[in-house]
Amino acid sequence: MSEYDNFKESLKSTFYGVADMAKNLVSTAGDKAKSLTRIAKLTMDINAEKENTKKVFAEIGKLYYETNLGSPGDFFVQLFDEVSLANDQIMSMEAELAALKSSLSDSGVCDFEDVVMSDESAADMADDGIQVEIVEAAPEAPVEAAAADDLPPAEVPPAGDLPQE
Repeated sequence: MSEYDNFKESLKSTFYGVADMAKNLVSTAGDKAKSLTRIAKLTMDINAEKENTKKVFAEIGKLYYETNLGSPGDFFVQLFDEVSLANDQIMSMEAELAALKSSLSDSGVCDFEDVVMSDESAADMADDGIQVEIVEAAPEAPVEAAAADDLPPAEVPPAGDLPQE
C-alpha cells in the first residue's frame, strides 16, 4: 500500500504544481493586460497634452503676429511675409468661391422637376400631327450548333488515293 500512497502523494503534488503554474500564468496575464491598458491610456493622454500644447503655441504665435504686425523683428520677417501671402491667397480663393456661388444662384439654376415639367408642357403644346406606333419585335431564336445531319458529307477520297505509310 506504500506504493499507492507514494503515487497518490506524487499525483497531488503534480496537481498542486500545475494549479500554481496556472495561477501564476493568469496573474501574469492579468498584470500584462493591466500594463497594456495603462500604456494605451498614457499614450492617449500624452497625445492629448501635445495637441493642447500645439493649440497654445498657435495662439501665442497668432497673438505675437497681431501685436507685431507693423514691426516684426529681423528673425520673423520671412515668417510674417509667408503669413501675409497665405492670407492673400485665402482672400482670393474666398472671392472666387463667392463669385461662383452667386453665379449659380443668378443663372436660374432650376430644380430637376421644374425642367422636366417645362419640357413636358412644351411637348404637349407641339404639333399633334405626329403619330408614334410602338411595335414589339419577336425575340430571335438562339442559334444552336448545327446537327451532324445538317452538315454536307465530307468528301472521302477513293481507297487508292489514300497516302501510303
